[in-house]
Amino acid sequence: MTTTYATEAWTSTATPATSQTRHDSYLLSEQPEARWSSQPLVAKFNSSADATDFQKVLSKLELLLDLPPNWDTYRSKQIARTSFETTLALLFNIANSAARPPSVVPMSDGGLQLEWHTSKADLELTVSPTGDVEVFLDMQDGETWEGRLADSRDRLERFLGYVSRTA
Repeated sequence: MTTTYATEAWTSTATPATSQTRHDSYLLSEQPEARWSSQPLVAKFNSSADATDFQKVLSKLELLLDLPPNWDTYRSKQIARTSFETTLALLFNIANSAARPPSVVPMSDGGLQLEWHTSKADLELTVSPTGDVEVFLDMQDGETWEGRLADSRDRLERFLGYVSRTA
């Protein structure tokens, strides 16, 4: 069994006009070197392939943090720290489920979106710059569900069941 820990560091930079918090480094390691929060984020994998898939998603998330303002040429914002932190926590919860790895997409408002598109369902978790999570689930049979995730692990696990490796 492979165990992955997330560690990250932030720095604050100030300019005359603005004060921004910018992502400085993000590391995956076999041992926790720093605490992201009061509890370490830990994902346990049954295979090295699962761990590799998860690390690819985290690498994409890290690249998105480096997007400059106006990255889409339509006045988009940089990815917000709160959005990143919430997305990272969601990813570790997802890694500990049977769900396939999601695609990670930047949002022009500074948020992030996790997406799954399978033959059974399309699932989107949109994380706002303030860390709120909105869910959109569109099932093959035409049933849809849309609303706030509201910090419900049970609800998250139920949604992830529609995009699991066995679905």
